[in-house]
Amino acid sequence: MDDGLSLTKILYASALYSVWVILIGYFIPELEPYAAIISALGAGVYAGYGCAKRAGTANGFISGLIGGIVTGAASLSISSIAGIPISVSIADFFVPAFSAFSS
Repeated sequence: MDDGLSLTKILYASALYSVWVILIGYFIPELEPYAAIISALGAGVYAGYGCAKRAGTANGFISGLIGGIVTGAASLSISSIAGIPISVSIADFFVPAFSAFSS
């Protein structure tokens, strides 16, 4: 078991997150609101596999955080890659939560 943070796993998982969130949002429109969640879970599992509990949790959290920041920054500056839009809407997922607190 690995007891420390793995920079290579974090970078690969962040790239995996970015690719999955774009592809899930584009090719499966029904899952577009949940694409970020599904991608973060997949990247976290990849980054945390084979590590101790604390290191695996930290690897998964950091990879999801970096992947989300990179994808968000890329979606602000680049609108599409090879005709595939990279902005993925997760607003539909948060609308019920926001309406519950605003009422």
